Amino acid sequence: MSKVIKAKYKKGVFEPLEPIELPEDEVVEVTVSEPSEADREAFFRSAGGWKDLVPEEFVAEIHKRRETRRRPLKL
Repeated sequence: MSKVIKAKYKKGVFEPLEPIELPEDEVVEVTVSEPSEADREAFFRSAGGWKDLVPEEFVAEIHKRRETRRRPLKL
């Protein structure tokens, strides 16, 4: 059986982004594919596409909360 899943590669390890039911220590084959040039272009064209869809009050609230530290700095 084959199944396509999304995973994140971090520190030399692939971390699945969804549950996978496999026995412990199961050996699998991983195929890594990179986005096509068309995918990359579509991604960059979409940058900022949400800009006018978010109310200014919400954006102001986010900026206000970012200025407030909720945790003390560890020294």
